[in-house]
Amino acid sequence: MSGLDVAETASALGEYRLRIALESAPDTVFRLVPSSHREIMRLNAQSIIFDLPPGAHTYLRPDDMRGLEARPASGLTLVPGATYTVSARLWATGDLADLWILEFDGDRRVAHQRLSLRNGDVARSFDTADEHDLLAFAIRFEGSGALSLPMVRLERATAVEPVLTPSFHVRRPAIV
Repeated sequence: MSGLDVAETASALGEYRLRIALESAPDTVFRLVPSSHREIMRLNAQSIIFDLPPGAHTYLRPDDMRGLEARPASGLTLVPGATYTVSARLWATGDLADLWILEFDGDRRVAHQRLSLRNGDVARSFDTADEHDLLAFAIRFEGSGALSLPMVRLERATAVEPVLTPSFHVRRPAIV
């Protein structure tokens, strides 16, 4: 089946459910909707097909979020100032798609990270902002292509205890 056939069997993208697997909590599903170009973003099974005009870009973002600076009503709360790793196994073709990790404190965005969504396994570690009180996700698209992102994993890095190994000095007898 060619990319054109996939696009022809796809339906208009009303929403996309991004599943986030957390290490110590039930999975969370973010309901993301197109910020623009809704008519040319399609969904086929779990693949997002995008074909944007040259120079244009769009986001899938939480449905109650107006722009990437505005805090959504819900999200994840992580430990401020901690290190996390976000990772995914995905299938992607074509141009640019990035996962945006957005952090908020009150009503303002205090930090963001980007994870380039290329075919295969992708991962990025980041430190949450000291002012962090909410985390949300968005996906940015540019150009044309297809993306299947079944699940994103989010794990807190654990501190590694130093391994103490005994040190012995062996005295060799002098050879006379």
